[in-house]
Amino acid sequence: MKEEKPQAKNSLLLNLLVLGSLIWAFFPIFPRSSSGIDLSLFSQFPVLQEGRVKPLDTVARSSLLMLSHKESVSTKEEEISSSKWLLDLISRPAIADLEKVFCIDNLDVLGFFNLPQNAQRYFSFNQIAPSWDKLEKKADSIEKIPAKSRSSFESALLEAEEQMVLYQRLKFSLEIPELPDSLPSILLKNPQAIAKNKRLQKELSDVLTRSNFIDQSAYFWAIPISSGSQYAWVSSGKAIGQLLLQGTLSSPLLFYHQMEEARKTSDPAAFNAAANSYRQWLKKNLPSQWRWSRYEEIFNAVSPFWKGLVLYFVIFILLAISWVVLPEFLTRLAMRLLVVAWSVHSFGILCRIVIQGRPPVTNLYSSAVFIGWVAVLLCWILEKKFPKGFAAMTASIIGFTTLIIAHHLAMTGDTMEMMRAVLNSNFWLSTHVSSITIGYASTFVAGTLGILYILKGVLTPSLDKEAAKALVQMTYGIICFSLLFSFVGTVLGGIWADQSWGRFWGWDPKENGALLIVLWNAIILHARWGGFIRERGLMVMAVLGNVITSLSWFGVNMLGIGLHSYGWMDKAFFWLSIFILSQLAIAALGGLPPPYWKSKLQS
Repeated sequence: MKEEKPQAKNSLLLNLLVLGSLIWAFFPIFPRSSSGIDLSLFSQFPVLQEGRVKPLDTVARSSLLMLSHKESVSTKEEEISSSKWLLDLISRPAIADLEKVFCIDNLDVLGFFNLPQNAQRYFSFNQIAPSWDKLEKKADSIEKIPAKSRSSFESALLEAEEQMVLYQRLKFSLEIPELPDSLPSILLKNPQAIAKNKRLQKELSDVLTRSNFIDQSAYFWAIPISSGSQYAWVSSGKAIGQLLLQGTLSSPLLFYHQMEEARKTSDPAAFNAAANSYRQWLKKNLPSQWRWSRYEEIFNAVSPFWKGLVLYFVIFILLAISWVVLPEFLTRLAMRLLVVAWSVHSFGILCRIVIQGRPPVTNLYSSAVFIGWVAVLLCWILEKKFPKGFAAMTASIIGFTTLIIAHHLAMTGDTMEMMRAVLNSNFWLSTHVSSITIGYASTFVAGTLGILYILKGVLTPSLDKEAAKALVQMTYGIICFSLLFSFVGTVLGGIWADQSWGRFWGWDPKENGALLIVLWNAIILHARWGGFIRERGLMVMAVLGNVITSLSWFGVNMLGIGLHSYGWMDKAFFWLSIFILSQLAIAALGGLPPPYWKSKLQS
């Protein structure tokens, strides 16, 4: 009976920890109200940006990520949510301009702006604005240099210029120009009177000029106006122009004006009244856009991929500790948390599919998310068959790494961007992209298992024959699985290309990369079947498969040629190079003769 009590306590503690993690993983965190203002309601309002209707919350989060690489603004007094920051930028720009939202790491760029070169990384608009004219001229000259030929300083300076432009476009997106007191009433009651009054004509001309500027500069369009039986999204500048030229006042424009005025005067009751009026208008006139905008705001509030990333990291730590102390309890906890992490990961992918109405993989960001999801699923299945903890460790490593990659890719803008015209979805494209991405994921799983085999074998005496056999069997099975999906995905891609581009194969770099994965996996299997390699050779070749897959997935996209090129990325190139060098180093480590291995295994 004495032995049963500790076990019962352990089980209770285990269940409580898992329940707590489950609640935390799926609990949405909405923007907190500030001074009584309903920020959550404001963040739900739909706008049109880059061809997609989305909530203001998405615009605020993605914009702040591009500026500061974070989704909130840290001050001495509080942590400002992205929605509150955007609201202040629109309605109280003088205050927002003091917030340190620009992330600058490059010391030469700091010198260019005459900013202090210390540990501080974040700066305000007011600190950078004095150098704006100089920055524009320098950026114009840098843009003439090919991306691959730019220095790190030039690339960083161009990025800073793009951040400044984004910041100012956001500021103008919901600006409503001040109208002279007499102008609105005359426009609505007696527009002909303007033609007889030069002062009114001058006032009208000035406001129209400002409205046109706002219309051209706006980062998003927030005003739906009636266009026959439907509504069209326009900027606040265009809505003002319609009011001035046609005497038509858009209700959403009026509601936004009331919200901005209430925010300027710190009147939360008036702000919430205007926000609720606009909500009722949206529910009546644009119910679909309003509903989907709310769903996306809930998805953002849950932050499934960020929480999945945290859980995968915790799982890795638990498994690492379990190799030293409390192996049974920590392994059980890690396996249950792996289910929680994969579940919230799955929730995120499902939400993206529903919101976009697209397959799970549409761009580099979604491919990173999907690769991690597939890898974790495969590892969970392997762990059930080979309960040694190796597959679970592999799952945590790949899950964490792919979501870190996705997090950094999110800093380039909206991750649910509209697909390029050439990638308009059809059956062959959807199946091709999904299959080829599963091939990527499974090859990375095999390579990571190979890394565990080599590191444990060379650096520790803990890799016994039983553990080594389990790792080799898992790797061999995954390579077979990867070969199947890589081959099927490549063939399906050819069928889609034949329908879309009129040719099955064109030796495009991306096509060549996919083919290399197929050939490499086939070479590994044939080398094993032919007796050219044994267990150790299989694992070394699996690690080298990571190099080929990373080049096919990421590398060829940066070549600047071919139909799958997405442009040069300095930071991506640096980290890709580091990854490839690390894989080559581990493969070289695996090639050391058996006497140099701490674990004494037959080669």
